[in-house]
Amino acid sequence: MKKENEEFFIGWNGKLGSSTKKVLKRTLGLFAITWLVFVMIFTLATTKAINSEFELYNRIYISGVFHSSPAPMLKVKNSGLFENILLVGFGKHGFEKLNSEISEEFGGLEGKHMSLYGNLIYYNGKTVFQVLDHNPQDVYKDQYFKPINAELLGETTLEGEIIDPKCYFGVMKPGRGRIHRSCAVRCLSGGIPPVFLIRTEIGNEQYYLLHLEQMKLEDFIPLVGKQIQLKGMVEQYEDWLVLNVRKNDFLILNENSDVYENEEFD
Repeated sequence: MKKENEEFFIGWNGKLGSSTKKVLKRTLGLFAITWLVFVMIFTLATTKAINSEFELYNRIYISGVFHSSPAPMLKVKNSGLFENILLVGFGKHGFEKLNSEISEEFGGLEGKHMSLYGNLIYYNGKTVFQVLDHNPQDVYKDQYFKPINAELLGETTLEGEIIDPKCYFGVMKPGRGRIHRSCAVRCLSGGIPPVFLIRTEIGNEQYYLLHLEQMKLEDFIPLVGKQIQLKGMVEQYEDWLVLNVRKNDFLILNENSDVYENEEFD
């Protein structure tokens, strides 16, 4: 028996009672808000993974001119413009070991045009190339190309964090968080060039290759995973900014990392 305030839905009539309509509206509204929040959180959490790429299964040759300064790079022509691609070795190793192994055969690689085989890594306007083959192709042995143009911009003080560009730019997507802190230490210890990451007031990221004057790479390893201040001269190497850092020209601002969070590691 139907109670006095209880609504009864008749299917063939196609009409809902006012109370039922209110319940459905509240339920659908709550569902819509929940879905919107989920989409926003998912978008923010995956932004870096979407913007970064490691072409693990796409091995290609890239051709250009090799330069060792400010870091091992191949200057390639892309859509009519030149781009300086940072070179790294396989795994957690830099390109220096490969360079020393193959340099003697060609009388040095500096300023020579060649083709290298490996995988592209790119994120936010920067490109890294993981070299897989120790034997460069099409080396112009008797032709030398000028070094990368450098322009002195002046002295500056920057606040940010040291990152390992190979993992951060795409190999370990998203390349941030606690687990990647120890990974960054191993990559930098293996010779991958350190990069200083800063964030502007509007949230954009800028990257500075670190040139260590009177310092060894090992001196910077304890600073990974900490927010620090660096002081030095800035140079513009075409599409890369370089920060020349002297010994003791740094200050630890915060022991906790904004990139790798806080985690103990060896």
